[in-house]
Formats: sequence, structure tokens, C-alpha cells
Amino acid sequence: MSNGFNFWEMCFNFGAVGEDMLKRAVDLDDLTKEEYKTITGQEYLQ
Repeated sequence: MSNGFNFWEMCFNFGAVGEDMLKRAVDLDDLTKEEYKTITGQEYLQ
């Protein structure tokens, strides 16, 4: 898991961030596409 995974997962689960913000985290290499799918349950699509 990336260093940011736990942070982003917690924020998403609490409703503090949405899928758009997680996509931005992937773009910035703070999350991987696989981690995005783990958190959201959806494939990462640009």
C-alpha cells in the first residue's frame, strides 16, 4: 500500500472527499489505480 492509502481511505469513508479527489490523488501518485478501486469499489477511469 502507498503511504497515503490509509489517509485517503479514512477521508473517503467519512465523506470528507469524493471520487474526484481520489482521482486527483492517483494523478499525483499518492494513490495507485488499484488502491482507488479498493477504496471506491470502481475501476479508475481518467
